[in-house]
Amino acid sequence: MQEKPEVKNLFAESICERLSTLFLHCVFTNPEFIKGEVSKHLHTSIDKVKFELLDTIINENGEELSKCYRLCVFGTDITLIFDKKVEEPKEIEVPKVVNKPKKWWEVGGPDTMVVVEKKKTSDKPTIRWVLKVIDC
Repeated sequence: MQEKPEVKNLFAESICERLSTLFLHCVFTNPEFIKGEVSKHLHTSIDKVKFELLDTIINENGEELSKCYRLCVFGTDITLIFDKKVEEPKEIEVPKVVNKPKKWWEVGGPDTMVVVEKKKTSDKPTIRWVLKVIDC
């Protein structure tokens, strides 16, 4: 017996709507991590979720801007578009408690003081992928 096309379309729309609610505008360090998250949230085996790269959008400088993937779950093909977001290292102020140098004649007072040091959050930029589009 063949399924009716409208039932299949309703099922696909339902899956897309649920994935949009769960993952739209989420940030991933690697787009392929969504495969495990989809299998977990839809209560299915990770082997039943197919995930493949369809296209990569590159600017005139040769840098990746976004990637287009196809996600297949429960026989439904879903198109996912991830935008690349690069976070440059930031300089932050970190308080640190150090022993206060005292002269021999100084009695009483605090033995420590707080010094603020400037540090970078990391040595290199962090690349993250933001899920922008989920389409059936």
